[in-house]
Amino acid sequence: MFKGTGLARDAKFGGEQTIVGYECDGCELEWREGLPYATGRDGTPENFTVVATAPASWDPTLKRFYDRMPLDRTGHAVMGLYTRGGTVFTCGSTDWAHGLNGKNPAVERITRNILDRLGK
Repeated sequence: MFKGTGLARDAKFGGEQTIVGYECDGCELEWREGLPYATGRDGTPENFTVVATAPASWDPTLKRFYDRMPLDRTGHAVMGLYTRGGTVFTCGSTDWAHGLNGKNPAVERITRNILDRLGK
């Protein structure tokens, strides 16, 4: 997925284009030796591989929309892969397209890599 991107562990990408913005998806994580792993306790498939994360928290200015939600809740948007009858990729964000529109080289290359892999 990251082939040809020049990205390495702890690298950051997509922030300039806000590829993780107003809404994101994640899973319950545990950290081992500095790497994230899905716990599976929230229904995430056992064979889910986390490949990237982004910290996420509620925007306190949106409290009027989430008056019953705890605003101190934090987590991570999660990018990952798993198989279930085929390969499933999730980027965990509604705003991945911002990176494509902004011509972010890493986002473009990851997208191409995923399309090439899943298009076979």
